[in-house]
Amino acid sequence: MATFLLSVFMVCSLSTSVRGAERVVYAREGDTVVLQPGVEPGGKPKYVSWMFHSNPKAIAWWNHLGGQNFEPEQPWKDKLSLSDGALIINKIGQENFGTFKCSVTSGGQNPETTISLRKLTNTQIPASSLLPGELLTLTCKVEDQRTPEIHWLNPRGQKETAGQTEGTVTRRVTVQDSGAWTCVVAQQKSAQISVHVVDLGPVLSHPVYTSTSTPVSIPCSVPPVTWKWFQTKGLQEVSWEFVPPPSSGVPAQRLFFLLVEDSVHFTPDHHRDLRPVQNPVQGNFTLTRHQGREEDRGDYRCTVKFKDGTVLTKTVHLEVLQISAWPGTVLSVDQQVNLTCGVGHPLPSDLQVRWSALKQTSSVRSLNSSHISIPAVSQRDGRKWRCELWRGQTHLTSAVVTLSVSEPGLQVNVLVYACSAAAALIFLIIVTLIFCRRRKRRQHNTRHLRHQLCQCKQPKPKGFYRT
Repeated sequence: MATFLLSVFMVCSLSTSVRGAERVVYAREGDTVVLQPGVEPGGKPKYVSWMFHSNPKAIAWWNHLGGQNFEPEQPWKDKLSLSDGALIINKIGQENFGTFKCSVTSGGQNPETTISLRKLTNTQIPASSLLPGELLTLTCKVEDQRTPEIHWLNPRGQKETAGQTEGTVTRRVTVQDSGAWTCVVAQQKSAQISVHVVDLGPVLSHPVYTSTSTPVSIPCSVPPVTWKWFQTKGLQEVSWEFVPPPSSGVPAQRLFFLLVEDSVHFTPDHHRDLRPVQNPVQGNFTLTRHQGREEDRGDYRCTVKFKDGTVLTKTVHLEVLQISAWPGTVLSVDQQVNLTCGVGHPLPSDLQVRWSALKQTSSVRSLNSSHISIPAVSQRDGRKWRCELWRGQTHLTSAVVTLSVSEPGLQVNVLVYACSAAAALIFLIIVTLIFCRRRKRRQHNTRHLRHQLCQCKQPKPKGFYRT
């Protein structure tokens, strides 16, 4: 689908003889065009009148006192406006192409300029988004008997020469061909057309950083195409694979896979508690989890396969920031603690670590940006410590650790109280079990006694009997 960027401006200068000078402007149907009056450099027009074809009636006029008027009938109704005598035509229709004459009164002269507005047409085949390697044809034509020079500029601003004949470019596209292509007619940048070559999101020049204190998001998406486009192109499979660092000794694992013939939902494999951020029919295959882990470090490979053999691949290198505390996070007053913030290996030179709690503690001794030491902690140091990772002015991620600091005797007392509470709980459980056992035994003895007192089949009433 092509999107067009408007505005066509004249770049030809006026000749020294203002009367009879003619210029050509190219525009597409639906564009907005600005036609400049023929005024010599430095001149200020006092009165400007615009005519169309040979009709002597002006379709628009303007004067330096602010007066202006426009043709109220079709095909000019609600299409015209003026800016210092320049004629602006909005949403040009087929009936608005032709020859315009501009009469200007300026400094005692009445120069007249003729401007020929010619129709330009450019097309893209196919009009939809393309896969890398597909054939693209761009065509640019003008309705002009003089056959002006036409060429194309690619998205990098370079003149396209390969595969071009008479305003038509044919080539097999790459990701670098995605963007605005400009059709240049007679040295005027006349029209642009947008070409979209599908890719798995932007190329990542740096790793993605997360931490053990923040959510993790591993991006992979194909904007802005629809699921119908995927089906048309013959989507076959989408999969995620995790490749741990070589030092871990862990083999690669397939996390998720989607076979289009079976389902439109991801099937988990070794998912590592990750999950797709949304339904894949939206073209977004990003994985996420509410919190990062140390073992998340590694490469994540997103692969999209099509039936014609086209394979799109994106690899995301994930680094995990974390804080380690030695000898631990539970400390006693006056005990020394060392905090280290990092990703498991030396940081690149363009990254900096900043600690957010340093200003609140005067006892901190900074060994370097990643390592700090507190020779003697106080209860004031028992709080959250945050380490932030920055690249220049860009905040990448942050990690948090909580230190717990107490008096030396307090820890012993807490341990004693905990043991006492546990012993009391065990005693109550034992007493309860003994009570329940005795109660059950008593109930059993009562039922047995009743059974012994009632042995006769035909008991006699109470009283005295002869023997």
